[in-house]
Amino acid sequence: MRFSKITLVMLVVSMTILNASAGLRIVAYGDSGVYGKGVARNEAYPAQLEAMLRQKGYDVTVINDGINGLTSTDAVAYVGSVGKADVVIVHVGINDVHQGVRPGTIQRNVAWIIDKLKANGARVLVVSNPLADVCDVALAKRTPCVKWGGHVPETQYVVPGDPQQHLNAAGLHLLALKILPVLEKLLVAKH
Repeated sequence: MRFSKITLVMLVVSMTILNASAGLRIVAYGDSGVYGKGVARNEAYPAQLEAMLRQKGYDVTVINDGINGLTSTDAVAYVGSVGKADVVIVHVGINDVHQGVRPGTIQRNVAWIIDKLKANGARVLVVSNPLADVCDVALAKRTPCVKWGGHVPETQYVVPGDPQQHLNAAGLHLLALKILPVLEKLLVAKH
């Protein structure tokens, strides 16, 4: 088949536009803190991050791959579900603490997850609760880490009546604001 020069130019321009509009894929992978237990899907921090980034002009999709009750061992088993992503936010460990899992196991699991995601071409950002602190592991892997929590949240930031004290939309907004500048650095470095 023979293409004219105009057809070829139109094809190249079309492919360029399609590639440029594809945007960045960010996956938030983790437990109920990612999922947003007790809040609407648009109030979970992945959705809030997507809205914040889009407001700043980023062409992004932030996928909420949070699972209520997920442990770091579960996260190792399911890491293949993340698929291809430009950036993956890893947020696990607190369920391990509640189940009495040793800190060394949590740290080894998170280190393995970071390695697996990076081998798949993603940049990784870790969100860590001080009760299941994995920031040292992240930093040893040259991976940024955002610490959150570690104390009883103020009642205005907790889902009412939740004995596990999951963050409500306002609390998740504060978490998203804390993650945002670190995530932006990864996005700029990625492209």
